[in-house]
Amino acid sequence: MATTTSPMTLEQWADTLNRNISDYFRYIYDKAPEEYSRLLKVEPTSRWFDQYAGAQGIAKPVANRDLEPIPQRSPVKSNTSKIIQTSYRSGMTIERLMIEAPDANNTAPLDNMQDFIESEKTLRNQVAADVYNNGFSVQPYDLTEADGTQRALFSTAHKREDNGATFSNFLNVALPPNLATMYEIIATFKRYQDNVGNFIGMDTAFTMLIPTLKPDWMKAADQICMSPDNPETADRAVNTLRSKFPISCEPINNFTSSTKWFVRADISKRYFPIRMKVFSEPQLSPLKESGNNPDAYFTRMRSILGVGVFGSARGVFGVGI
Repeated sequence: MATTTSPMTLEQWADTLNRNISDYFRYIYDKAPEEYSRLLKVEPTSRWFDQYAGAQGIAKPVANRDLEPIPQRSPVKSNTSKIIQTSYRSGMTIERLMIEAPDANNTAPLDNMQDFIESEKTLRNQVAADVYNNGFSVQPYDLTEADGTQRALFSTAHKREDNGATFSNFLNVALPPNLATMYEIIATFKRYQDNVGNFIGMDTAFTMLIPTLKPDWMKAADQICMSPDNPETADRAVNTLRSKFPISCEPINNFTSSTKWFVRADISKRYFPIRMKVFSEPQLSPLKESGNNPDAYFTRMRSILGVGVFGSARGVFGVGI
């Protein structure tokens, strides 16, 4: 992606002095809506890194007579993980002549505060989507599971917290969104067990996350979510998935793969695993002298945030090859 790294000088923007230009315009495009809040849970933090650990669940009772020693149980430790904050910055330096030029009739090149905020939104969209994009290889923020192994977010071999069983949140098939695949995914969600083997109440809204790289997948997902009839038959059979479960779909621009799509549970659920921890919202500094040069003016945007995985991978599902 091309970026401008040089200061703004009068020569660069000489056309702002041209009074034959009736309007030096900006924002001729509507801005795309943000995507990151549809992909992860956003939370504030006051820490440079957030480390997660916990305990939950008591193993089920076993047959035991009153005169026998009582079987002892203790809570099972949860997975551990860490989300580390990253500082992001960008800045702009302006030559004094750009401000003082007596014939300048347009200030559009200087009105860049909205652009800084828009670029920070784009950053958030990208880092949020990359948790999914990179979810098939181990990342520094991924969970360390019961057997001491750090596994990728999407895996067929996640270890339950008591090390007693494995579970999957990845379906390795080359299939677009369809009813059979969604039933298989939802059934898998419903058969998830907690730390010690209790079935989890995964009665939640399910959202298909579809890359806009695949318009035919977007159409298939929309048909599943919107049609009262089964879109895969010609006999007007009932779309039982739509009738039975609360489902929706979201097209995502920042997904980079054309062979994978995703399903997530309700982001508002406490167990939802993908988090963005925001240490500092975007801060814009006022235009002021740059360093020891009184004729150069500088402004910058700074934000601090981290993304990663919390608790368990049970709230998201990957499909693809």
